[in-house]
Amino acid sequence: MDAATVSAITGWFGIAAPALVLAMFLWVVWRTESLYFVRRRLWQLVHGNEQIEDPEVRAFANEQTSLNSFRLLAGVPVASLEEARLLLQWTRLHGVQMTTVRMCGAYFDAEHRQVRTQKVPSRLWQIARLFWFALSVALCAISAGGMTSNKVLLSLNATQRFLLAAPADMRTAWPPWPMDASPLRPADCQLPLGANAQRTGFTDQEVDLLCGLMKSDGHASTMDAALKGQRWSLLVLFGVSLWLAWLNLMAWGSIHAARGLAARKLDPSVSGSQLAFDWPS
Repeated sequence: MDAATVSAITGWFGIAAPALVLAMFLWVVWRTESLYFVRRRLWQLVHGNEQIEDPEVRAFANEQTSLNSFRLLAGVPVASLEEARLLLQWTRLHGVQMTTVRMCGAYFDAEHRQVRTQKVPSRLWQIARLFWFALSVALCAISAGGMTSNKVLLSLNATQRFLLAAPADMRTAWPPWPMDASPLRPADCQLPLGANAQRTGFTDQEVDLLCGLMKSDGHASTMDAALKGQRWSLLVLFGVSLWLAWLNLMAWGSIHAARGLAARKLDPSVSGSQLAFDWPS
């Protein structure tokens, strides 16, 4: 490993490390729906581990720490610490995993400990989410495969024909492998136009245009530039497809978890939290 490589790695690490820390802070803010831990870290930077003297303010700070710790660990946006305690009691009482509650997302009412059944989408919508997930995964696979290919998808302006081009050959984009026709190479340009057209699937006009292109001086550099541009485009497509796949999978999982939890028809009350008195009239 030479000095230039080491310098490049060091430079990338210098960028990646702060970006990772920032991403972690943003994730904590998103997860807790609060800037509390950011403010607490700023407080510790200024005052260190010095304890708050006032007992009421110290109790408030400890309560906020416990509340936001629950939000961070459980992933459920409860409004108060008492609400968190009741939810914990309810999950223990009915044997419900906190992961299931978190998966329900917006379909679960943490305050009343029940599924918002009126907001849960239909089974048809749940199937649609699964379909969009499969489509997004397929786009991820296609874009990932395209990034490993050395062929560029181009279009001939004269005939609107799509083709797969490389520095050493050209071939029609349709039909795909393994039914594709033979490629057109620079050495084939010595043959008659009709023979090349019959073998490659191009027309005589297209063979003439492509042979002129492959014989040009800047053909290799043009193909390299086009290949780099295509790979960047496919990288963007891969990232967007991966993000859409994640969103659709999480949406499907939320519907699935909410339907499963609602089907159990659990009592939302917690034993001992509310007492009903039948006062004599």
